[in-house]
Amino acid sequence: MSLRMPVASHLDLDYIHDLIHRLAQIPERRRPRWGALRKPDLIEHLIWHVRYCMNRIPLQPVLVVPARPLLRVYFLHSGLPWPRNLRYPAGVTSMRSLGDLEDLHALLEDYAAWVQAGELAPPPHPVFGEIGVDGWERFHVRHFEHHLAQFGV
Repeated sequence: MSLRMPVASHLDLDYIHDLIHRLAQIPERRRPRWGALRKPDLIEHLIWHVRYCMNRIPLQPVLVVPARPLLRVYFLHSGLPWPRNLRYPAGVTSMRSLGDLEDLHALLEDYAAWVQAGELAPPPHPVFGEIGVDGWERFHVRHFEHHLAQFGV
């Protein structure tokens, strides 16, 4: 059995439609395999991250993280599963934006259009620092897959 997470190569429209289909399969009251998120909370959590990298919500401070290079490699490039029950360090505000699955779908299509047009200028990640468009794409795909695994879809 492999420890590596299956990771799509790009956050393109095919991936977005597959993601939305998989999220739609999660029953509203399903308990996750770990953690306390329920489906509505998960959707709001994912919306927050995409809105953040599109500069649509207030920026967070870039935290001083001594092991930043190692964390960046592990979380963005290793392909290894992310640890369960992670929490952002103190100083990062609420990671929820109101919205539902339709809002997430529309937001991701906007995101893909911005990337395709070369118009996305993302802020630094609060933990990983400056990761650029490619790093945010890797982050989003890995992040989505982490939570899909949490709900078994």
